[in-house]
Amino acid sequence: MAWDYAVLSHTAKECGGPEALMKIIEGRGFQEGFWVGAEAGIKQGRIQMIPITLLVLTGSVAITVAVQNRAKIVSFYETKFKKITKEECEAAKEALIQGIREYDESHPETEPATEPTTLQNTTAD
Repeated sequence: MAWDYAVLSHTAKECGGPEALMKIIEGRGFQEGFWVGAEAGIKQGRIQMIPITLLVLTGSVAITVAVQNRAKIVSFYETKFKKITKEECEAAKEALIQGIREYDESHPETEPATEPTTLQNTTAD
């Protein structure tokens, strides 16, 4: 051992005996080990947080840009996906029906079309 027995005995006597000296040594070892483990855990936790932090940062930037440019975005979608009014929809239906009737009248040699069995009537009567 690195310590001389007399020095160890004297140190044990100052601490209140060999049992008390062992408790002090164990306690200090536990404290040092706790802090070393805590520092290692914090360091590892910081490394594990990098992807999450980048994801949150990216999402925040995207939301900020979207909010700042919301007028442009809304305008783009309004022009790209034009809303059709109920009147326009009814007019398109009538034009389609009229076109089919005119075709049937101009081609009397063909039988009038019956409703296909594969298509379902989606109109609410």
